[in-house]
Amino acid sequence: EEALKAYERAIEANPFDPAVRSDYGLALSAAEKPSGALEAYEKSLELDSSHLAGRQNAARALWLTGENEAAEAQLGAAIRTARAVGRSCGTYRFLLDRIWRTRQDPGLR
Repeated sequence: EEALKAYERAIEANPFDPAVRSDYGLALSAAEKPSGALEAYEKSLELDSSHLAGRQNAARALWLTGENEAAEAQLGAAIRTARAVGRSCGTYRFLLDRIWRTRQDPGLR
């Protein structure tokens, strides 16, 4: 709860920082508030659609709730952005692989 309050203060101080919104989503996820976490990731991406951590976090949250297509779309956007800025795509490909594998065996989620 203290971490959530700290992130809320950080958002008040700078409501336009996508990294703070994404990190707030991680804190909400850790606090077992998945819908709030996804909202935070989405807000992060509204602020900066090229924010890779926000895309990765949103994809993972969507995958955990069984929204494979939406998760794939987030990872596809992350891969395109990473390539455009010369960054590695390995993490996003790994997550895509997990999505594909859970289609075959949902118990892997």
